Amino acid sequence: MKIMVFDVGGTEIKYSVMDEQMHRTNSGAVPTPQDTQAQFLDAVYRLYAPHKDEVSGIAMALPGFVDNRTGYVSNGGALLYNTATPVGQLLAEKCGCCLLYTSPSPRD
Repeated sequence: MKIMVFDVGGTEIKYSVMDEQMHRTNSGAVPTPQDTQAQFLDAVYRLYAPHKDEVSGIAMALPGFVDNRTGYVSNGGALLYNTATPVGQLLAEKCGCCLLYTSPSPRD
């Protein structure tokens, strides 16, 4: 089993495909969109889409206060546009997969 992992910060979204032995492939980083949540969701989807057939889900660390069961962001931290929104549900719908969350991002 492989999953797509994201470490979202205020300046960068780092990503990789990771297998059960914690081997990482297809790693990289892109700037975190600063303007709108829609741009953020689109950026994550663009990174996920090329790998959607090889991974069984997404694991994500987000800045702020995130309910790790639902993906609801009560405070977006460095990404204020995520405040008081169901980011997890929005990403699950956009990507068509399950998501796992950790919060906060290790840098925040």
